[in-house]
Amino acid sequence: MAKIGYRPIPLFNGTTEQEGSWATTNTELIDSSLINGSEKLKMIHPKNDANPVFLLDSFRTNRYRDRESIFDNSWDLYGQDIPSVETFKQHGIRKIIVVGNNIQKDLRRIFFKFQDSGIEFYLTDGYSPPKKVILKKTLKEKFEKEEL
Repeated sequence: MAKIGYRPIPLFNGTTEQEGSWATTNTELIDSSLINGSEKLKMIHPKNDANPVFLLDSFRTNRYRDRESIFDNSWDLYGQDIPSVETFKQHGIRKIIVVGNNIQKDLRRIFFKFQDSGIEFYLTDGYSPPKKVILKKTLKEKFEKEEL
């Protein structure tokens, strides 16, 4: 993404499992990707005003526990982890493209406010052209905010 003019911003809040346990999220690939990516990024110099591309682990919200030895190193993204909707708008960012199979629930929680403020959302698998998505709250999400 840096090669085509974006500024990569990795967001990673996972930890390696404790000795003698298994983890819900495998961080080894992420660790090596961050190290290798940082070396490559030294050779690329994005412009100061380059739009951000936030890099997230799509498995970050894995939560399951079938044995005591499973270490839960899953994590969620929260509003304070990214710039505010006002900051996006001040920098001329009016649409967000999510690469993945869906918009995960932690992002949905943040993005409802963005959508209400006029930011548009698009979803792509990384190969197909992005398609516009209108986020609609599920019944569970409405109950969580007592909007019924």
